[in-house]
Amino acid sequence: MQVRSKFLANEVLRGPLWSMLSKLMAAPLVAVCWLVAARILIGDVDATGYATYMLVAGLVTVLPFADLGMGASVMDAFARRGEPNAPDPVRVFAKTWKLLCFSALVIAVVGVAMGVAGFWTTLLGLPASRSLNSTISICTVLLAIGVPLGLGQRVLTGLGKNHYTIFFQSLSAVVMFALVLILSQTESSVHAYVLAPFSGLLIANFLSLIVALRLSEVRFREEILAVSRSGLSDISVRKVAGPMLVITLVLPLAYQMDRVILSHAASSDAVAQYSLSYQLFAPLLGVLGSAGAALWPIFAKQRTMAMGLRRSTVALAEGSFLAVGSCMAIGLVLVTPYVAGAVSSSQVHISAGLTVAFATLLVLQAASYPLAMVLTSAHELRIQAVLHVGMLLANLPLSVVLAFRLGASGPVIASLLSVAVALFIPQVWRVLRLTRSQG
Repeated sequence: MQVRSKFLANEVLRGPLWSMLSKLMAAPLVAVCWLVAARILIGDVDATGYATYMLVAGLVTVLPFADLGMGASVMDAFARRGEPNAPDPVRVFAKTWKLLCFSALVIAVVGVAMGVAGFWTTLLGLPASRSLNSTISICTVLLAIGVPLGLGQRVLTGLGKNHYTIFFQSLSAVVMFALVLILSQTESSVHAYVLAPFSGLLIANFLSLIVALRLSEVRFREEILAVSRSGLSDISVRKVAGPMLVITLVLPLAYQMDRVILSHAASSDAVAQYSLSYQLFAPLLGVLGSAGAALWPIFAKQRTMAMGLRRSTVALAEGSFLAVGSCMAIGLVLVTPYVAGAVSSSQVHISAGLTVAFATLLVLQAASYPLAMVLTSAHELRIQAVLHVGMLLANLPLSVVLAFRLGASGPVIASLLSVAVALFIPQVWRVLRLTRSQG
């Protein structure tokens, strides 16, 4: 029994640790790409243009929502491949691919229609501009094409190759930076610059799909398309996809709306402060998120074992994530003033309050990730979906109030309070109920 428990503990730590190390090696590269790109943009189109760029580029964060939560079904199917009563991963992929192609078409049509009607600039709180509306429409088309291609990263995570996913996420930032660098040599406007992150994401997703299919030994044309033509009425992805749709809709809204709220309730300077600070916070959050994603297939397999999930095993993951998150938060507080000053040539000043708020939120998110990965059965995902909706309903009005009162740090403090009360505390309670206290 002790040997078995030791094996489980090692398994729980190995996947996240490998993912975390991969992300830590990639994070500096991603951070440098975004920060140097920010320096180029601020120099070329000033802080106001940079704020516009970040508002539009923030639409990239809706990609998890765009897959309608069905990417999680693919990841779960490949993670459980070979288990009794597990769904056929090829058939799940084929069903999801067909549905996401339709989703991509809808996103593209809606995005173009909003651009023609001039709604994009109104929605983002930007000055009315026909050319900018057209550019954002093109961005949504690029985003839409990347939706089904993004299944490659879900397959990689399900196969236990989450570090491959990290590589392709990093590649997206490298391509974005290369495009910004090229555009800076042609005296381009901010309208051209905003295409860069969407193009980078599309290229990375395409390459990830090719690699995922090769590693899974699934042939797209011979197997997936053949299965699609034979009919997939027996395959359902709703039990996992439905709740994940809600969760992945809430999370980007909760963060992306911060910039939109600030653009309406504060000033473009507040948007620039928040955006620059978020660029330092986001890579660290990405490290934790990547490590957390590696726990999904591990906990999914352990739920089917006779021993089940043990409280001590979950506590080991929780303590490890909390320790790493705390170290990252301290580093964030120490380096933010210097990095922000260097990147913006002292044009954008980030307050200590904003930095501490992001650091505290980072620690809270670190503690939440392992709990969320335990609660990934269909039933628990439904409960998590409800909790996320409650968090969003608390977060948005509180963000508006605090943005008026505190400026750039207001929405971050609102996120901190809403995540703690509406999400983290209920997650702790659910995990304590589900796990066994022995060993």
